[in-house]
Amino acid sequence: MTGEAGLAVMLKGTRTMEHPPEDDLESAVTLLERELGADWPHLQACRERAVAKRAELKEALAGKDSDDTSIVVFVSLARDGFTRASDIYWTLLVDGFVDTQHANVVREIRQI
Repeated sequence: MTGEAGLAVMLKGTRTMEHPPEDDLESAVTLLERELGADWPHLQACRERAVAKRAELKEALAGKDSDDTSIVVFVSLARDGFTRASDIYWTLLVDGFVDTQHANVVREIRQI
């Protein structure tokens, strides 16, 4: 899923689904930093914070999705620009018919 933010991350079950996968991801910023011989610790901290927050959310949200739903985070958390002041933007993506249980799941997620 792409949009203005350029990247969204699905927290599905115990696996984070991204394109490209997080394990294989070396950001363009990291590559540029290395190519220039620069040191951008604030950007590195944002990336580390984003990776840690996604892992924390994945654990906290375990079991909240289903076969026909996915929890999707986007904006700064998805593009590795997550700061201490960043908000978490998310949606419950429903692939099928909506039912009242989906609204209950949304309320549960909001409490996390």
